[in-house]
Amino acid sequence: MILAVIATFIYISYRAFTLNLDGWYASFASISLYLAEIYGCGLMFLYFFQIWEIVEPEAVPPLDDRSVDVFIPTYNEDPELLRGTISAAISLDYPHKTYVLDDGNRAEVAALAMELGALYINRETNLHAKAGNLNHAMEITHGEFVVIFDADHVSRRDFITRLLGYFSDDKMGFVQTPHSFYNFDNFHGILDYKKQQYWEEGELFYNVIQPGKNYWNAVSFCGSAAMFRRSALEDVGLVATETITEDMHTGLRMHARGWKSLFVNERMVSGQAATDVTTFNTQRLRWGEGNLGVFAYDNPITMPGLTLAQRLGYVGSMLSWTTGIQKLQLYIAPMLMLLTGVPPVAELSWTLGIITVVYMMTIWTAVKITGNGHGHLMGTELTHMASFWTQIVSTYRAIFKRKKTTFVVTSKRGRQTNRIRKFILPQCLYIAGSALSIAWASTMYSVGLSHDLNGLIVGSILLLIQSWFAWQVIRRALRMMDEVGRAWRHPCAVNVEYTYVDEEGGSHTGHGVSCDLNEQGLGFHAFEVIPNEHEVEVVISAMGVAAHCRGKIHYKSQMIKSVSRRDGNVQSWRYGLQFIEPSSACLASVWRLCSDYATARMYDQFEARKRHKSTDSIERVLVNSTFAEQRVNLPLVLQLPDGERISTVTEGLSPNGCMFLIDRSPAVGQELNLELITPLGVVTSTATVTGIKQVCLGATALEFPELQFGKFVAESRSLLLSLCTASKQNAIAQVVTLRPPEKRLPNARPAILTGLTSLAAAILAIVFTLSWHRDALLISRASHSTQVSPGMRDKLAQMVNDLVNDPAADEARIVELHGILWQLKDKEGLAKLDELLLQREVETFSARLCRAQTLDNVRRYAEAERIYNLMMPVLDAPKNREHRQDLLLSAARNQANLNNTTAAIALLDQIDRTVLTKNSALRREYAGLLVEGDRPAQAIDLLAQNPHPELEELRMLGTIYSSLGEFPNAVAAYEQILASHEGGIETQVALAENAMWGKDYPLAISTFQEVLRQDATNHQALENIAFAFLWSGDGKRALDAWEQLLAKVPHRLDYQLAFAQSMQLVGSGFTEQQIDLVKFIAGEVVATPNNEMMTETLVNVLSQLGQPQLLMPLLTSLVERQPDRIKLRLQLVNLLKASGQFELADQHLEMLVSATSGVEAAPALRYVTTPAPGFERAQ
Repeated sequence: MILAVIATFIYISYRAFTLNLDGWYASFASISLYLAEIYGCGLMFLYFFQIWEIVEPEAVPPLDDRSVDVFIPTYNEDPELLRGTISAAISLDYPHKTYVLDDGNRAEVAALAMELGALYINRETNLHAKAGNLNHAMEITHGEFVVIFDADHVSRRDFITRLLGYFSDDKMGFVQTPHSFYNFDNFHGILDYKKQQYWEEGELFYNVIQPGKNYWNAVSFCGSAAMFRRSALEDVGLVATETITEDMHTGLRMHARGWKSLFVNERMVSGQAATDVTTFNTQRLRWGEGNLGVFAYDNPITMPGLTLAQRLGYVGSMLSWTTGIQKLQLYIAPMLMLLTGVPPVAELSWTLGIITVVYMMTIWTAVKITGNGHGHLMGTELTHMASFWTQIVSTYRAIFKRKKTTFVVTSKRGRQTNRIRKFILPQCLYIAGSALSIAWASTMYSVGLSHDLNGLIVGSILLLIQSWFAWQVIRRALRMMDEVGRAWRHPCAVNVEYTYVDEEGGSHTGHGVSCDLNEQGLGFHAFEVIPNEHEVEVVISAMGVAAHCRGKIHYKSQMIKSVSRRDGNVQSWRYGLQFIEPSSACLASVWRLCSDYATARMYDQFEARKRHKSTDSIERVLVNSTFAEQRVNLPLVLQLPDGERISTVTEGLSPNGCMFLIDRSPAVGQELNLELITPLGVVTSTATVTGIKQVCLGATALEFPELQFGKFVAESRSLLLSLCTASKQNAIAQVVTLRPPEKRLPNARPAILTGLTSLAAAILAIVFTLSWHRDALLISRASHSTQVSPGMRDKLAQMVNDLVNDPAADEARIVELHGILWQLKDKEGLAKLDELLLQREVETFSARLCRAQTLDNVRRYAEAERIYNLMMPVLDAPKNREHRQDLLLSAARNQANLNNTTAAIALLDQIDRTVLTKNSALRREYAGLLVEGDRPAQAIDLLAQNPHPELEELRMLGTIYSSLGEFPNAVAAYEQILASHEGGIETQVALAENAMWGKDYPLAISTFQEVLRQDATNHQALENIAFAFLWSGDGKRALDAWEQLLAKVPHRLDYQLAFAQSMQLVGSGFTEQQIDLVKFIAGEVVATPNNEMMTETLVNVLSQLGQPQLLMPLLTSLVERQPDRIKLRLQLVNLLKASGQFELADQHLEMLVSATSGVEAAPALRYVTTPAPGFERAQ
C-alpha cells in the first residue's frame, strides 16, 4: 500500500506538469480530467486507510439464556421465496422468536408464517418503508437482541450461536456478517464454472473493507444478516427513517453514540443478487441516493461523537457512490480528444505513457495483494460501466431532489420493469459516440486534416476497451425474460433415490445424481429409463439432510447411448422432475440443501485457490487426494456390516478407490460393501476405509472418507477401468461430472442494436467531416498533389481572396494556404497573403512564425528578428513543439542574413538530429554555416554522419577537405561520387586537382587524361595536366603541354612562367619554335619587368641557350630590383665584359666592393607556387 501511495503522489505530481493550458477549452478538458484523477486517488487513499489492518475476530461461545427476536421484513416478495427464508430462520439452533413483518398485508404470507411456525406482524400504513416496518416491530417485541434478515436471505442454522457471544462486551451495538448470493449468474457477476471462478462487486467489500473497518470500529450496517442489541437501537431512536438507506444511517448514529460494531467474515446467509439490469440499477440508485443523502442529516465529517478514523471510514464508503461522475470524465476524455483534436494532456509522450502504465500496474498490484484474491480488474470495470450513469443520477437526486426520494423494493424474481431501454441507453450512446469519434478522427487523419497519429491510436484503443465493457453490459441486459425471472436452480451433485410404479403396477427403485435443485423441482441424471409423465417418489440426501418429495417427470433427454465391444452398453438420461404439492418439511429440507450444501459447495470451489482459505476446504482435499484422479459424481450405495445402507455420491474416483462426503463416516479400517451406479453398469465390490479427512461446510462438520476397493464382483473391475478411461471423454464427462450450464448471453440482438447505431454514427461522422472541412480538405489535397489542376488553382485563388476580404480570417487557414502556395510557386497568391500577414496583428504561434518568414522574404531582417526573439522563450511549450524545428531553422537563416554566423549556428545546433538526418539540403546549409564560422571539423562530422551520403554532400565534403589541405580525403569523396557512376567531367577534374595538390601526380595525370579523352578541348584539364607534368618533374611533356597552351594564349604570364620553368627543367634539346617562344617571352618581360620569378627563370634559361642580347636587359633589370644579389651582379659583370662594356662592368664591381660582404648560395630552381583551392592566377 505504501508503494502504491508513493506511486500515486509521483504520478499526480508529474501529471500537474502535463496539463494542456492552450486555450479555455483545452484548459477545461485537461483540468477536469486531472481533477477526476485526483478524486479517484483520494478515494483510493480512503480505501487503503480502511483496510490498513485486517481484523478477523476469533469465534467465541454464545451467551446463555438470552432472548432473541428474528425479523424478516417483507413487502411484495414471492411467498415461495419467503418460505426458504422463514424455514431457515425457524430452524436457527438458538432459542428465539421469528417474526414475519409484512408491509404488504397479504393473507398468503400470514398463512405461510402460521404454517411454518413464525409470528406474523403487519401494520396499517407503509410509512418509512422498511425502516418503519422494523421500528413498528421493535415497539411490540421485547427480545434483548434483534436479528434482521431480508426476505430472500436464507440463514445458516448457527447464525445466532455464532454471533451472540460477541455481545459479552456491553458496548457491542451490532455484529454484521457478509451477504452472499446463490444465483451466481446474476447481472453483475463474473462466473466461469470451468475455471471455478466467481466474482461480484461485494467480494472486495465483505472480504477486505469490512474486516478492515473492524480495526477502526467503523463497520457498516448492511441492512440484513446482522444482529443488534435492542438497547443500542433504542439509544439512537431505533432504525433511521430520514433516508432510504436506513442501514448506513443507523450504523452511523450508533457509532456516534459510542456503540461498538464488529464484522464476522463468515458466509452465514445466502440471498439473491440482482438478476437483471433493471433490478441492478434500481437497487444501486436507492443505495447511492440514500448513502449520499445521509450527508444532509448526519454529516460524518461534522457529526459529534465520531473518531477521526470513523469519519474517514464513513466518508470513504459514502463517497464511493459518487464515482460515476469521475468515471464519465474518464470515459469521454478520449472521445472529446478525437472529436476536437485537443488532447487533455500537453503531449502524448512515451514518458507519460510509461509513467501512467507503471502507476496503474502499481495500483492494481496493490489492490490485488491487499484484496487477498478478491480483487478482479475486469469485474470491477464491468460494474463501473454498468452503474456509472445510475451513480450520476443518484448523486444528482441526493443533492437536488432529496425530499422526493422514495423507498423502492428490489424485485427478487423477474425484472423490476419490462422497459429496459433507459437502463442501457448510456452504454448504447457510449458505443455510438465512440464509433462516431473514431470515424471522425480517422477521416481527419486519412485526408490529411490531422497529423496526430498518436492521439488517434491512443484514443481509439481507450474507446474500444471501454466500448467492449459497454457491449458486455448490453449483452447481460438483453438476456431473455425467462432466464432472469425463473427461480434459481442450485447446481449440486447429491444422491437421488427414486421410486416409481410402472404401468403394470411393479415398483422400481434406483439411484441417480442431481444436477440442480430448487423449491420447484429437481434435475438429475439416471442410468435407466423412467417413463415420462410418471409420478416419482424421490429422496434427496446430503450431509445428513434428506428431502422426501413427490414429483412428475416433465422433461427427459437421453444424454448417452452407445454400444461397443470394449465398454458394452453406455446409457444415461437427464430428467426434470417437478414437485407435486411438496410438504413444508420437504421444502424446508430442500431449502436447507440448497443453501447449506449447494451454495456452500459452490463457494468452496470458487475460493479454494484463494490464499486465505483454510486447509479444511473440500476442494483442496480433493485436489490433494490420490483417490480423486477423476472428479466423478456417481451414485454410491454403501452397506455396513450391521446392515445399514448409506446413499451418497462419489466426489473422486480412481481405479484403486474413491472418495465421498458424509456427515458420519464408517471407522477407519472398517470393511463394507458398495455399489457404484454408472452409465456402464453397476460396479459391485468390497472396500476398506483407509483414511478420513475432516472438513467443514458452513456450519456443518463433515467427513471425507477414502475407500480402497477390495474384491470386485463379476466384471465390475473391467467396468471401473472403462469408466475411469471414459470419464475423460466429453459425452461421459457431461454425465459423471457436475458441470452447470454457463450463462447464455445473447449476441444477435446486442450486435444489431449497437452495430446499426455505430454504423449510422460512423457514416454521419465521415459525411459531416468531409462537408464541414471542405476548404481544409482542398488544402490537404493540394499539399499532397504533385500536379494541381487549373480548377483547383482557381479554388485556391478564390480562397485567398476570401481570406484577404475577411477581417476575422482564421490564422491557421492563412498559414496552411501560404504553405501550399509556396509549394506551388504561386507568386500572386503569395504576395496577397504576405501583404495580409504584414498588415494584421497575428496571435497564434504558427501565424507569427509565418509572418516572420514573410519579413525575411522581403529582406526586412531586423523586424523578423524581433518576432523570432519574442517566440524563442515559448518555443518548448508543448503546444508549440510541432513548430519547433521550423522556428529554429527560420531564425537561423534570419541570423545568417544578418551576417551573424555564430548565432545562426547556435540555433541550428538545437535542431533535432532526426530532422537533419532526413533533410540533405538542410545538412548542407548547416555545414556551410559551420565552415563559414570556422568550424569545418564539425561540418565534416555532420556530413559524414549519413551512411549513404548524397552527391551534393560528397561534393561539399570534397570542397571542405580541400580547403583544409586534406587532399587524400577530398580525393576519397570524389572517388565515392564517381563510384556511383555519377558526377561527370566536373567531378573528375576536381578529383585530379586534389590529387595533384596532394602530390599524387600519377592519379592526377591519369584522371586528366581520361577527361581529355572524353573532351579534348577541355581547357581546364589541359592546363592542369600541364601543371601536373611540371610539378611531377616530367619536363619534356610539361614543355609540350605549355607550348600548346601558349599557342592559344601567348600573353598569359603564368603560362609563360610555367613554360620557362619547363625549359629550365629540360635544359637542352629545344626546338626552334620553343626557342623563338622563349625569346618572345623574354621580350615581353623586358617590356614589363614586374615579375622577379619570371625574370630570374628567364635569366637561367637564356644563359643555357647563350642569348646574351636577350639576357643583358633581363639581368640589368633584375640586379636593379635586387641589388644585394651578389651572384646576379657578378653574372652581369661577366656578361658586360664578354660584350666589351668594361666601364659599366667596373661600375658594378665597385658596387660589389662597397656592398656588404657575404656569401650567397647559388640560385636554386624555383617553380610556380602550388595553387590552393580558389587560387586565381594572374592574367
